[in-house]
Amino acid sequence: MSRRVKLCAIAQNEGPYLADWVFHHLHVGFDGVEVWVNGSHDTSVQIMEAVSAAYQQVSFRVVDELLEDSLLRGRWFQYRAYARLARRAERQGYTHAGFLDLDEYWLPQDLETSIHAFLPEAADVNVVSFPWGMDVPSPHRPAFDHPLAGELTVQLDPHVKSVVRLDDRVVQVRPHTARTTSGTRLLVRDPFPLAHEEAQQWGSFVPDDHFASTRDHLPEAFVLHAVHRSQTEYVGSLRKPQRTSTTDSRYRTNRRGFLARGGPVLPVRLPEPALARYLRARERFRAEVGVDALVDEATAFTSHRASSVIQDVVADPTLMERVRGVLHRVSAPALDQRYPGWDYHLEWCVDAVRPTEAGAEVTGWAFSATSGHDLEFGFRDAAGALWHAGPVDRSPRRDVVHVHPEAPPDSGFRVEVPRGLRVDAGTLLLARPTGSTVWSSLPLSAHLAGQRTGNP
Repeated sequence: MSRRVKLCAIAQNEGPYLADWVFHHLHVGFDGVEVWVNGSHDTSVQIMEAVSAAYQQVSFRVVDELLEDSLLRGRWFQYRAYARLARRAERQGYTHAGFLDLDEYWLPQDLETSIHAFLPEAADVNVVSFPWGMDVPSPHRPAFDHPLAGELTVQLDPHVKSVVRLDDRVVQVRPHTARTTSGTRLLVRDPFPLAHEEAQQWGSFVPDDHFASTRDHLPEAFVLHAVHRSQTEYVGSLRKPQRTSTTDSRYRTNRRGFLARGGPVLPVRLPEPALARYLRARERFRAEVGVDALVDEATAFTSHRASSVIQDVVADPTLMERVRGVLHRVSAPALDQRYPGWDYHLEWCVDAVRPTEAGAEVTGWAFSATSGHDLEFGFRDAAGALWHAGPVDRSPRRDVVHVHPEAPPDSGFRVEVPRGLRVDAGTLLLARPTGSTVWSSLPLSAHLAGQRTGNP
C-alpha cells in the first residue's frame, strides 16, 4: 500500500503563521494537513477557511468545546486532540501522521527531499523521529519575517519530533513521539538510540551520550523549532500557554529567555536554487489563498499582545517574579525603569530542607555570574506573603565550581527559616543579587519528603 502522510496540529492565535506553515509542509511532501483551532481571538479561523477552500487536502476544525471540556475535567487537551486527529487520519486512509506545533517546521537540508523519502516501506518501522533544532534569537531579526528568510542558525536539542505509522500498535500519541506496543524506531534514517525506554518517555529525546556526540552537526532533516523568531513574537508567545485547568496561569514559564543556549551554534545553509523555487511557490500559494489582509490583522493582534505582556509585568511585581526568567535578555526600557537590576542570571539549587532545634534550615548553592556574587535570600509562603530570611552562612562548594567554573568558591549556603513561617508544599525559597528589585523563586516541595518543618 502506498504511503500517505498527514500533518496534524492544534493552533491558538497563530494567524500570522498559519498560511505559511501549511504551504511549507505541503511543499516538503505531506499529503494532507489538518489544523484544529482552539481558544483563538485573531483571524485564524478566516485564514483556515480560505486555505482549505483553495486546497482540498487541507482541513480544519474549531474545537473550543473540546478545549473547555478538557479544562473542566483537568485533562490534557493536547493529548486528547492528538488521539482524535490520529484516528481521523487513519479513517481517511492515511498510513502515517506527524504532529507539530505552529512554530515547528519539518525541514530537509536540501529543501527538496520529501518526507516520504524518510518513511521506509517496511511495516516494522512505525516511528521515525527527527532532531529538534532551536532557532537562535537575534535582536536584529525583523518581526514576523518568514522563518527561512535571512540568516538562520540553530542549536540542536535532545528532544525529537516524530512521524507515526497509524496501526494497532499505537498506544498513545504524545507531543514528541508515540507510545507503541512493538516496532522499530528510527532517528532520521538510523536506529533510534533508545537505551532506557522508560526514562526517555518512549523516545521523546535521545540519550545524553548520543546527543553529546552529534550536537555539532545538522542531520539530513530536522524539525526547526522557531520558538524565538523576533523579540516581539517571542514576548507575544508568552501569553498563550497550553492550559490544563481553568485556574492555570495565562503565561508560559517554560522558556529560557531570549538568548542562545550553551553549545554549538549551527548555520542552516539552504541551497539557493531550491530556496528561490520555494519562495516563488510561496508567493503563488499566498496569491491563491488571498489571506494577506487577514494575516496583517493577526500580526497586529500578536504585536498588541506583546505590548500587553510588558504592561502587565510592569503593573504587577508578583507576575514579574514568576516570569522574570522567560524574559531574560528581552530589551524593554519599561522593565528596566520599573525593576532596576531585574535581568540577572541565577544558577542555584536546593539540596535539603532540615528541621533544627531552632526551627528549620534550607541548604544548597547559588551564584549570579552576571551580577556579582552578593545574594540575599527570602521566602514566600503559600498565601503569597514575603518573609525575609534569617542569618545566611556561605560555604565552599568545590563540586559546584567543578561544573560551573564561573562560580565563586563559597557558593554554598545555609539559610534559617524565619520564626513563625511553617514550611510546606507551597513555600518558595527566594534569592536575588543585592540591589536587584526582583526575586527568583524555587519551590521547596521536592525537598520536604513529607515532613512537617518550621517554627511554631
